[in-house]
Amino acid sequence: MASLSPYILTLITFIPLVAAIVVLIIPGKNERAIKNWAILVSLIPLALSIWLAVDYYFQYLPSGGGMKYQVSVEWIPDLNAFYHMGVDGLSIPLIFLTTLLSTLCLYYSSRTIKKRVKEFFFLFLLLEMGMLGVFVSLDYVLFYVFWEIGLVPMYFLIAIWGQAKDRPQYAAIKFFIFTLVGSVAMLLAILGVYFVTGTFDIVEAAKAKPFANDMFLGSLAFWGFFLGFAIKVPSFPFHTWLPDAHTAAPTAGSVILAGVLLKLGAYGFLRIVLPTLPNAFKAWSLVVVALGVISIIYGAFVCMAQWDLKRLIAYSSVSHMGYVMLGIGAAAFGVGATEQATINSQAMAINGAALQMFNHGIITGGLFFLVGIIYPIGGHMIWGGGWLANLGFHDFAGSTVVHSVGGWAALLGILFLGPRIGKYGKDGSINAIPGHSMALATLGGLILWLGWFGFNPGSTMAANTDIARIAVTTAMAAAAGVAAATAYAWLRLGTPDLSMIVNGSLAGLVAITASCAVVSITDSVFIGLIAGALVVEAVITFDKLHIDDPVGATSVHLVNGIWGTLAVGLFANPAVQDGVTGLFHGGGFRQLGVQVLGVAVVGAFTVALSAALWFVTRAVLGMRVSPDEEYMGLDKSEMGLEAYPSDVTTGEYTRAREA
Repeated sequence: MASLSPYILTLITFIPLVAAIVVLIIPGKNERAIKNWAILVSLIPLALSIWLAVDYYFQYLPSGGGMKYQVSVEWIPDLNAFYHMGVDGLSIPLIFLTTLLSTLCLYYSSRTIKKRVKEFFFLFLLLEMGMLGVFVSLDYVLFYVFWEIGLVPMYFLIAIWGQAKDRPQYAAIKFFIFTLVGSVAMLLAILGVYFVTGTFDIVEAAKAKPFANDMFLGSLAFWGFFLGFAIKVPSFPFHTWLPDAHTAAPTAGSVILAGVLLKLGAYGFLRIVLPTLPNAFKAWSLVVVALGVISIIYGAFVCMAQWDLKRLIAYSSVSHMGYVMLGIGAAAFGVGATEQATINSQAMAINGAALQMFNHGIITGGLFFLVGIIYPIGGHMIWGGGWLANLGFHDFAGSTVVHSVGGWAALLGILFLGPRIGKYGKDGSINAIPGHSMALATLGGLILWLGWFGFNPGSTMAANTDIARIAVTTAMAAAAGVAAATAYAWLRLGTPDLSMIVNGSLAGLVAITASCAVVSITDSVFIGLIAGALVVEAVITFDKLHIDDPVGATSVHLVNGIWGTLAVGLFANPAVQDGVTGLFHGGGFRQLGVQVLGVAVVGAFTVALSAALWFVTRAVLGMRVSPDEEYMGLDKSEMGLEAYPSDVTTGEYTRAREA
């Protein structure tokens, strides 16, 4: 494989282009051949990227890494532009991420894309080439060409294969206009750098430090690059194209958009802006930091108001990428520092930003696959006129469709991940690893309770008197859950555990979600009381089974998602809503039987697909950090900061680890 080194980057970049050209040659009627060819050829860049990462790790990283596998051939002599490629520790993980997600997207699309198959796979392979080209280019002209190549395929993927109900043409045009404006600004900045340095070579231009003594022109160049890259990240306030694009795009488009395309902007800041315009970047670093902080907070709060899961993940991406921008801005603030502590902090900020880019790509890619496969199919069975809906299955706001689906997926994740170190002793004993701030946990529970008044009453989708009644049943179930969890925890544990009380309120909310529109206020209290007791018993039972769920999420969402769905078959009252009658109101066992069937079918489907997703994740990427990092805490190993005082955690974790 060593003989491949001079050609490895060219092969990784252009094999998708060759595959795309062959796709155009294959007759359009032979859809199976097109799909199989695209998937098969995509495995080659994936395999080469794995070899690239392994070879770099063992051959170059021990001696300091740096830019390797470079190839430089004169391309446009009159412009002094070169076909210059190279990679280092920043770009190699992103190349692997691109090839991995591209292969997974192509495989998934082979099962779901039914119209204009040839065009879809041609455009997707062209998009893969464009993304890979950005990560390997060390010449501004080459970088810009690859940057623009990714714009057109993504536009068509959204516009043609997007979901009609989500206005795909509008979302595609919005994406195109935003990105085009950023591209023009970036082009002007590139030309400015070229006129000063006389070269399009990214590495040489960075060494020349253009505009180092001219803050005005340096700031203009900085803001040109900033606009181009910040729109792609996207950073507040340039983020408004993202939710529409994510929602309208086909699942594969959403995965690649969140997993890779957003990283192009952050990569541009680290590869080009920070090393080339350090003084201008430092001058404006606090603005970048402020926008990063706003993105983090704004994206998180807007997530709470979303009904569409794709839109929710889109806004979460704004929040998560805000951390990347925060790290980049912090690194820029440290430019020129001479104190070793500041230099170390700058390095940690860059490493944290790069790591968050990769982590976000993996996590959001998996989430969009989850949302794009499990949630729509389960939701269609129940809410989209599917066979369960035709049988009379009732789940008003999602005890099964939302909560138990997430609970099943989380349970499988817990089983594949395994317990935290020290949680369970060799003798089978259970060691408590308490939370660090019950005040914040309680506040979070109260915020969720408040948000549920949008979740349940808002699902009526109409302004009528049902909203008030649903709000009351929701509140009563939550209050009953608190009371039951308090009493039951006191009975079982000998103390009214606050964490159980908080989860009791959430359990009542999850349980009432399916039936809030079809049960009386009195019955909602009974549903909440049972939910509060169930969540306490479920937490205890999962611990006895050595299923380590630190916050009791499966006990809340899975166990009470199931209970809430079954409660429809018991408490549904025709006097509240005609057409749904439970066992306790004269409806017999029919409605209960349908609810049991729905729970079983959605559960089996979610478990099967979640197991496959977690298996691939563990096999390809791994799921655990090292024991030392786990003991230290991810806040320290990934962010370089202590999130909690050492006296709060040291004793508990030390005792747990030693056990």
